[in-house]
Amino acid sequence: MSPATLATTDVIIVGAGVTGIAVAYHLQARNIRFVILEADEDVGGTWLRNKWHGARVDSEVVRYAFSFMLEIPCKELWNRGEVLDYLKRTLLVTGIDRHLMLRTRVQRATFATDRNIWTVETPLGSYEAGHLINCNGFGANVPNIPTFEGMEAFRGKVIHACDLDEKTRFDGQNVVLVGSGATAISTAPALSDVSKSLVILQRSPSYIYEVDNRLGWFARLCRTLHGAGVPFAGATLRWKNTVEGDLYFLLIRCFPRLGRAFFRWHWRDAATDAYHAEYLTPRYPPYTQRIPKAVGLKQRLLTGTIAFRNGSIKRFGDRSIVLASGEELPCEVCILATGFKLGVFSFPLSCDGLPIDVRSVNWYKTLMMGSVPNYFHPFGCFHCSWTQRVEQLARLIADVIVHVRTRRYSRVWVERKAVPFDPVFRPNFLMREEHLPRPYGLFELPTLDQLVSFRLCTSHELRFA
Repeated sequence: MSPATLATTDVIIVGAGVTGIAVAYHLQARNIRFVILEADEDVGGTWLRNKWHGARVDSEVVRYAFSFMLEIPCKELWNRGEVLDYLKRTLLVTGIDRHLMLRTRVQRATFATDRNIWTVETPLGSYEAGHLINCNGFGANVPNIPTFEGMEAFRGKVIHACDLDEKTRFDGQNVVLVGSGATAISTAPALSDVSKSLVILQRSPSYIYEVDNRLGWFARLCRTLHGAGVPFAGATLRWKNTVEGDLYFLLIRCFPRLGRAFFRWHWRDAATDAYHAEYLTPRYPPYTQRIPKAVGLKQRLLTGTIAFRNGSIKRFGDRSIVLASGEELPCEVCILATGFKLGVFSFPLSCDGLPIDVRSVNWYKTLMMGSVPNYFHPFGCFHCSWTQRVEQLARLIADVIVHVRTRRYSRVWVERKAVPFDPVFRPNFLMREEHLPRPYGLFELPTLDQLVSFRLCTSHELRFA
């Protein structure tokens, strides 16, 4: 597609990952014209860029798949390649691929109040639309790489997880994996299969939940019925898993001692009480940070293929890492699973030529930013399926745009106001970003978001003119 054919449209969507595809589908269902501008050479967003060993989703497929193209494969979690195949298949089946512009990076966007039009500039030309929807997700393209004494003299390799390629092997080499979040826990088993030894070095432990990635009997039954064309089978399984997840979240948040006891019981067959207390028991209550899902970690702990160590790095030696405690870890390859620098805004915004200050801006339901007209910025949740959350937001966006058109409004926005920064989850990558947008008005429970319509909760915040 050439820029000339889509110079003017109703909506510009930035990003062709999970969020952008969800939004595009619900706009298309309401006959709203749109174009998707994607900076990469293909669709998939984070699943296209991150190629580390063992890259996969942490949500069950039945919850991670779109409601309009529900799939129940023979296992619980998809890996990176399977997610990419699914997204490409979705584009083709729905026809959304006809509206897609690849290798089209947005450089800046400006809103003209006299015309109520967004102008988006790219290297291929400019696009105009009445509404702009930014679907760049975390915008986590820049790795967070800490520096340590002696790194320049280290005779091995230091690689950030985002620079890994799953085809790379480290045979005969001692690998130290720095980090304890979702990336470290999902990549560790796969890395241990292609290295001599693997040590997970963590400043402090995380709560980890192990799954065997096999469907239970009820999920297998729903899969069979879904494959036979029974319409409610997939939706039933999706709702069951969603309700269970919400109940676990509420129970553990309200009764943290019960949560700690549960995780101690969960790891009883793979770690002694002493090992669990030292390496698998965090200082914070459960669900204060995201709980990574592991596949195959228990077995590798039992066989000694993977080992945990606690501590901070003091310096690098020639072929080792020296901890602040004085312990020295043999190391030929150091892999940093130390997260990313968030880039919620991947391009600057302006209004009538003046820059829009997005530092600490209020972010209603992770949907609209204070004082930014005709601009939507949908964002998922940390503790549940990203897809479920952004699909709800996509429906609301489409409903709002239809409302603007039928009532002959020109503009929709939420007012700018001070909102405290009080996130439910407090991971390091979030807390170190001082001027992130301030979410508010959230339920944090997918079941409540679905049972209580977003529309009922936005009437007092949205402004129309």
